[in-house]
Amino acid sequence: MILLKNLHLIDTILITAIIVTIIISGYMTFMRIAYGVVHTSYDAWLFGMNLALLLQIVDKHDNSMK
Repeated sequence: MILLKNLHLIDTILITAIIVTIIISGYMTFMRIAYGVVHTSYDAWLFGMNLALLLQIVDKHDNSMK
């Protein structure tokens, strides 16, 4: 991944953990939708917050590389 190319070890670990959390919580969220469970869940909140955090990290990293 180009994103992980110029990062320190701790940054790489944190971003990897965020990506894993997004995948797991996204899977749980979309399985709830697929099975017709329409109430708000912690998984949906976790998915959205981690996705926003990852996009913010990517944006900050891209801006610092300029």
